[in-house]
Amino acid sequence: MASRGAFAAAEPGVRRDIVTPEGMPVPVFLAARSQRVGALYLDLLLMLIAVIVLGVIVCAVVGFGDSPGLGISIYLLISFLLRNFYFIFFEVYWRGATPGKRLMRLRVIDRKGGRLKADAIFARNLMREVEIFMPLSLLFSGGAVGSEAWVIVLTLAWVSIFTMLPLFNKDRLRAGDMVGGTWVVSVPKKRLRQDLAGSAGASTAWQERKIAQYQFSQEQLEAYGIFELQTLETV
Repeated sequence: MASRGAFAAAEPGVRRDIVTPEGMPVPVFLAARSQRVGALYLDLLLMLIAVIVLGVIVCAVVGFGDSPGLGISIYLLISFLLRNFYFIFFEVYWRGATPGKRLMRLRVIDRKGGRLKADAIFARNLMREVEIFMPLSLLFSGGAVGSEAWVIVLTLAWVSIFTMLPLFNKDRLRAGDMVGGTWVVSVPKKRLRQDLAGSAGASTAWQERKIAQYQFSQEQLEAYGIFELQTLETV
């Protein structure tokens, strides 16, 4: 029997059963690695579009020709804020989902079944700076100033190790998930069940037997309603 906050695997690498703090077991399905990569690329594309649009606006308002230092400073500040707070902002206010994750039907949850907290979101996304952005910045800046080949090789190895980390653990966790205690799960599209009222004319023999078995008089129904109302008054 699973203890509070524990999980038991039903299908290795696909399904996990988490136990919420209330003691309720809830099955979740881990996001496919391809889905996570797709969501990341969509978010990076949106970030790039935002940086370009905001850069054009800054250029039009400030003017790089008149005040190049001020314009470049504002542009770098915008890029820094987007890079560090894009994922944090959306995952905090969109219940663990960024635009890319929403399009791919993914969501971040707490691995112990509790409420997804802001500190977990901060931890998992600040690790992305160490995983991707910082080494890539080092790589591009190194290429501009002519770094030695071994520095470039080590930087590429660093990025590759962190990028492929979800491939080598059964829970598909990246370093940020390990630090933040989170999972990225798939959120399938909900389908409405058949309306019971609409299928009343096509009831089965089993349904007819149950209807005949449970017949309540008007007095019984009224007594039940009165009891419920009295219970509510007591509460």
